[in-house]
Amino acid sequence: MFSFTVGIFPDALDCRKFHLCAPPRDLPAGLPADRSPALCPRHYAYDARTAQCSIKLEYGQCESKPVPDCKAVGEMNVLPSSPNHYYFCLPRNGLLLPQIFLCPNGWFFWDGFCQPEPKPYQPVTSTSTTENAVTTTEVTEKTNSQYNWLSFFSTERSITYPQDTFLADKFDLSNYEAKDSSAQSFQTFGSYESLDNSFEAGFGSID
Repeated sequence: MFSFTVGIFPDALDCRKFHLCAPPRDLPAGLPADRSPALCPRHYAYDARTAQCSIKLEYGQCESKPVPDCKAVGEMNVLPSSPNHYYFCLPRNGLLLPQIFLCPNGWFFWDGFCQPEPKPYQPVTSTSTTENAVTTTEVTEKTNSQYNWLSFFSTERSITYPQDTFLADKFDLSNYEAKDSSAQSFQTFGSYESLDNSFEAGFGSID
């Protein structure tokens, strides 16, 4: 099976699963990339913003799907978990499925494009009314694309992880050759035992 782009991508359904997409071996340039699924250790979820299995799971269960449900053909937005990744919804085999992409060079996705700088903060004005006066306050909020996180290609690591945390190598994909050996199944997104129940695997690959 193949992926269309090279990189490391989160699974669309399973928060513990991710996909290593490397250039095809011994094949002409321009062909889809080779895809190898991988799974984070039990009780850890994959963090798309740092490409590491560093999110501690309470009770070992995913609390939400990595990619929101597609509601319309052509829907496109940034991933909630990473400002560098975005998804695009297209129909496939009668289903509306997301395809995940990665902005190049550590760029950020907002306003429908990959851009070199993160989306700037935008002030949000709220108004409160009392019996004697009307006061207006200005509150600065972060939008979905604004994260005080490390860039996907940053080499800085300011966080200390537990000893059993699996750290995916963002630069050398050759370190990850292990593939899923379990049977394929279509379980709910909260199950982390399925290694091939991804919307992405169904849409972003070619048999």
